[in-house]
Amino acid sequence: MKIIHVLDHLPYYHQKGGGAERAAYNIIKLLEKNKYQNIALTLPPDQTPPAGINIDIKSLKIQEKIIGWKLSFKKRIFNFDIFIFFQILRILKKERPDKIHLYNIPIISFAPILAAWFLKIPVYYFIYDYWSICVAQLLTYQDKEICHEYNGKKCLNCVKPKNFSEKLNVKWRKIIHNFFLKKVTKFITLSEASKQVMIEAGFNINNVSVVRLIVEDLNRINKNMQANKILYTGWLQQRKGLHVIIKALPEIIKKHPNAELTILNLHETPEYREYINNLISQYNLNKNIKWQAKISREEFEKILGETGIVVIPEQWPNMSPVILLESMSASKAIVASNIGGLPEFIDNGVSGYIAKHDSSENFAQKISDLLNNPKKIKLFGENARKKFEENFNQETIFQQLLKTYEPSVV
Repeated sequence: MKIIHVLDHLPYYHQKGGGAERAAYNIIKLLEKNKYQNIALTLPPDQTPPAGINIDIKSLKIQEKIIGWKLSFKKRIFNFDIFIFFQILRILKKERPDKIHLYNIPIISFAPILAAWFLKIPVYYFIYDYWSICVAQLLTYQDKEICHEYNGKKCLNCVKPKNFSEKLNVKWRKIIHNFFLKKVTKFITLSEASKQVMIEAGFNINNVSVVRLIVEDLNRINKNMQANKILYTGWLQQRKGLHVIIKALPEIIKKHPNAELTILNLHETPEYREYINNLISQYNLNKNIKWQAKISREEFEKILGETGIVVIPEQWPNMSPVILLESMSASKAIVASNIGGLPEFIDNGVSGYIAKHDSSENFAQKISDLLNNPKKIKLFGENARKKFEENFNQETIFQQLLKTYEPSVV
């Protein structure tokens, strides 16, 4: 079977990208392992992949002007790139794939959906963020509260369009997006919570399936665990919730002065970084915090291996953070927000703790409880590992993927 994968950025070929791109890459490698033929359509690479990384890719060129006329205006309104459409149509006619997988495509746009529809090729859209149904992508209103508007009228007050074309994009977004999304064969989400979101947004329950996230098994790294070490890894943005942990630290340190928080900064918003720095100074936490940024995969694995507790204080309904499953595979105790798909992965009080997402006090209580009992940290980690082995191994996920290929029963 031949599958074409479409995504803006591909790990090892592009510098830009995060957990969603890694998830797409892992799907490609899983199918390759099972003898599927894979082709990736993506933006032109901006770096050379290391030795051993070899994926059949075809670059899609972005054209911003035609006869001196900027195309970005129409693209912003319709989220459709006519030049990408013809490039993909030509590739599909030549390659004749059995199926098309879509991942994060805000730059490539909905062009592959229409091209596949013309040629009657089934399209499977992997929902790794909520760009398709939320202009802010996060299902939050002004970064403060969970929103269920789904490309509705309230969105104009949330994103505050800067110009006329952006205003039209928001105003017409639901109609335009639904025109394309109704042509998708099946949506694939990472959690039952995310599946429910798509159903609430108006999509047929029979056309939404759950295929869990594939991550590298990191069982090998759990060698030098130190119970007092706490790890946060992720972007420095309001939605990721580091401020919740910083505000919890003073209470934790009162009982456990040697507690150490490592912040692995993958990317930052300058304003939010300044806010975090101010909180650290306000609470005099510098000696209990260690910063890391731009580290290698080997360095990350070493840090995770030494960690006792991993904190995931998401403030938006994240469907399945990569670090959550990586931590489970590495036998780590986890304290995570009660939001999005996170509670599906943690048996509260057995393999980790679920805390109220916006409550520093609740996070402080859960983390302190673990620091009070290092044996519980070890036990929670072992239980997390067991759940990972039983539910999130590659064979189980491959079978989930195969099941999505079965015709829907309406």
